Amino acid sequence: MVIGLDTNVLCYALDPAYPEHTKLKGLLLKLSPDNMLALNPTIIQEAYHVLVFGQK
Repeated sequence: MVIGLDTNVLCYALDPAYPEHTKLKGLLLKLSPDNMLALNPTIIQEAYHVLVFGQK
């Protein structure tokens, strides 16, 4: 199964400062050849920008 992620979901999964993190942190830990994510470069760039420059 391939799951497409938006920027906000990726940020929630990566940053424990978000309240949604507890529900989504396992999303990245459960990746496998049968459980994959689809991300485009824009999503990765936006997530980087939010996590590095947007969070205080």
